[in-house]
Amino acid sequence: MLQRGCPLAFNSTYRTTPKELALMRGNLDMILLITPESALKDPSILMSAIHNSKLSSCEELIRMGVDVNHKQRGETPIHIACKKKLHKLIKLLIEKGANVNTYTDTYGTPLDITIKAGDFTSFKLLLEHGALLINPAIDQNPH
Repeated sequence: MLQRGCPLAFNSTYRTTPKELALMRGNLDMILLITPESALKDPSILMSAIHNSKLSSCEELIRMGVDVNHKQRGETPIHIACKKKLHKLIKLLIEKGANVNTYTDTYGTPLDITIKAGDFTSFKLLLEHGALLINPAIDQNPH
């Protein structure tokens, strides 16, 4: 398709591009083929891989140097991984420097997400890596 000039920005009947379809399927080989190397560090690729629970793609993208603290629509990769209870990915994100105390107006901190989800495994992992029960960035005084 590429050799015959198929446009990579082409939208399918599902209104997705070939890159988006490859992300949804977790087909990292296809992503690598159709994405310029400079664009592989685009954090939205990692966010899509996490949303689609594609752990091996996430691991490879993180290994390639994608920013693990990038905010997209107010949330970071660790917020999404906590919502989806992706314990191995949460651990990997932490190992690669993800901020365990990052805050979003919608979901709060990653720790808040694990509490709401009743996810003790992720809760414990975050605490072991410095997550704070009270976020000092939030004004605790209502007056």
